[in-house]
Amino acid sequence: MSLKVAFIDSNINIGYISSIMNYGQTIGGIIAIKDNKVISSSSLLEDTLTHATLCTKIFLENVSGYFELFFINILDDHTLKTDTNSFLTALSWCLENKIDLINLSIGTTSLVDVSHLSFKINELVENGTVIVSASSNNNKMTFPASFDNVIGVKALKSKLKQTGFIYVEKSIDRIEVNCYVKNEIIEYNDKFYNIYCSNSYAAPFISAKICDFLFNGCNSLEQIKDRLKTNSLPMDNKSIKKNYKKYFVQKVNVPIIAVIGEVDNGLTSLLIQKFFLKFVERNYYGICLSEHFKTDLSVGILNIAESDPYHPYEKLKFYSHYSDASYIIIHANKKFLCNNIKLKNIDVILYDPALYDLKHKRGSKYIAFPEYKDFDVLFTKIYNDLSSI
Repeated sequence: MSLKVAFIDSNINIGYISSIMNYGQTIGGIIAIKDNKVISSSSLLEDTLTHATLCTKIFLENVSGYFELFFINILDDHTLKTDTNSFLTALSWCLENKIDLINLSIGTTSLVDVSHLSFKINELVENGTVIVSASSNNNKMTFPASFDNVIGVKALKSKLKQTGFIYVEKSIDRIEVNCYVKNEIIEYNDKFYNIYCSNSYAAPFISAKICDFLFNGCNSLEQIKDRLKTNSLPMDNKSIKKNYKKYFVQKVNVPIIAVIGEVDNGLTSLLIQKFFLKFVERNYYGICLSEHFKTDLSVGILNIAESDPYHPYEKLKFYSHYSDASYIIIHANKKFLCNNIKLKNIDVILYDPALYDLKHKRGSKYIAFPEYKDFDVLFTKIYNDLSSI
């Protein structure tokens, strides 16, 4: 079986890559995205080892089997940055050309891009493509790496020549794989290049492992995740949690809106959807931490009851710093909020008096939302209250 593997990255030194390929592997194509158009690339870049070249080197050193390699250049050679439209165009090309495995050393940390990106990623996954994506090196929620149907990867510094990876099934940062990366200096044409502990260099190592899984009969994302769990190094919850300690000691730095409601209450669900849309009109993007709704990052929902052993208030602090959300909505019942978050830590509290009696509370932040027949009036009041904080 021959697999199609695509690297969406920078330009490529095809001469160097050809010299280290084996197992009958072939190069299927080299393209570039310019002005949202797909064009053939003839640049060989034989005098330098680009970012994509180093990523491919790591991949080839850790993989076996027959496959075609495709290279899609969307990154600026100097800044290693791109734009969302070029990224989407590259993903569309992979969909049209039935790529089996995509290695991404890129992503976005902006919630603005989530809806368009999640739609394209879902299309690819539904058509059988496996996507491996590096997390941001700036410790921010990254898309598509944080999506549930993508294998998100980040790097761990390798000490004493540690190798391998740790699979974290319920990770607070939505990244499943923590991969050890060894520092390596490569000499090529009298120049030296450094492979260092970077998330973008961890991703191709995991892509290589997954390519072998595919070659040996894994045919679903669930099977791949099971195989990653089987091959994982032992996980130490205390050590993993220690990596995020700095988030848990910081104060929440964005406005918090609580919507108190039950799981089967359609009114609260509709209310949250309307809030998202209204805030977007003013160029503010947020997330909802819900006790009830299932996680769906495509619509900004994270289940706050997931990801043990983290306390809900730790999660609130974490996501207020780890995402680029302008605000956070918490959707939960009164007991959950009082026991885990505490109402005093919330800026605006919306409740249905038919469900909960909060009349004994004082202050403008307690709002009985059914009293507002006009949602625009309700939103304006809340927006003005938050603006004054």
